Amino acid sequence: MNRIKELRELNNITQQELGRIINVNGSAISKYESERIPLTASTIQALADYFNVSTDYLLCKSNDSQPISGQNTFSSNNNEFENLFNDYKKNGVSNSFYKKLYSLIPEIQPTVKLSQQEEKLLITFKELNEDNRDIIIGKAKELLREQRISSNKPSQDTTTNEYPTTYAEFQKLYPTASPSNYQKEKNDVG
Repeated sequence: MNRIKELRELNNITQQELGRIINVNGSAISKYESERIPLTASTIQALADYFNVSTDYLLCKSNDSQPISGQNTFSSNNNEFENLFNDYKKNGVSNSFYKKLYSLIPEIQPTVKLSQQEEKLLITFKELNEDNRDIIIGKAKELLREQRISSNKPSQDTTTNEYPTTYAEFQKLYPTASPSNYQKEKNDVG
């Protein structure tokens, strides 16, 4: 549902005239009005800009016809978006890509501020294929387990008042630990 026909008639212009104004065929306007073909984002914005209404009003998602004052419209940022898209096609996702994107659409900026190192890790991770992502996740979990084991190692076994002397005893305390974790802990204690 849209208000194209209503707005066009209020402005006393024909479908052909509106088509010329927004640079589409006049018959396309008829099809947009009857919703036989879907509107593209650029056409929605061009119509909203021409009629000076919000895109939500044009698409019957709001009864408030006034565009948000001070809001950057797609058409005003069209070149910047195009440049950003071309940069993405050429270089993929990078820190500069996100910085440009956030400057154009600040609402999508993450609420948690990441350090440069964290951003670099996420960008690198996104560039990996699914198999390599799984490997990285598995390795990260393994490192996390090792970190927990070394930070939580008991000074004594609670049942014998001695540090576990066998891998089986150690495994009772740390079921996910590997033999190499046990050997490392045993060497540290012994």
